[in-house]
Amino acid sequence: MREAMDHAWAKMSGKTPQKALIIHGRMPPKKFMIDGMKYLRRLGPIRHFIRDHGKWFEGRASVKDYPKAIYWRRKHKPQPNRCFQNAREYCLAHPEARYFEGYYMITESPIDHGWIVQEDGKVLDFTHEAVIQKLKREKEKVHVAPPLYVGIEIPHEWLAELHVAVEENQPILDLYRKSLRKRHK
Repeated sequence: MREAMDHAWAKMSGKTPQKALIIHGRMPPKKFMIDGMKYLRRLGPIRHFIRDHGKWFEGRASVKDYPKAIYWRRKHKPQPNRCFQNAREYCLAHPEARYFEGYYMITESPIDHGWIVQEDGKVLDFTHEAVIQKLKREKEKVHVAPPLYVGIEIPHEWLAELHVAVEENQPILDLYRKSLRKRHK
């Protein structure tokens, strides 16, 4: 616990932490995610939309389990901190993949995130794997807890249109929610 507090303090004070921190152990329970979402007030209606209509995913599959994903990763080299862009570009190139936006949790706080769900229902997360690979290259000790995800699928019929409507690596879930409301009026 002390290690987590030191890491958080270094981040808040603008310093680079001594080492990267990825908490190891069991997956966080859904209750932690739900409780954490209560404090994301700045997101307003998005938080409620996800809470009321989101789909839960526990853990993730490895990119190595999917030949198409391996090829795409080699060609596009997904970057850490670009979850929305990485996931959307993969889904636009592979119509069988489903794009989700919502929250992701490996520690105590939910984080805005975008990810892919394959045809078999398993999560692919290029960004999560890119972070792990970066830490390993930097010779950091990495232990990864299985992530917990909750989010909304944005269907392919909306994905391309909304993808070009925002700046690079920006979420599109609020635009999708507003488009749904207009369609139902």
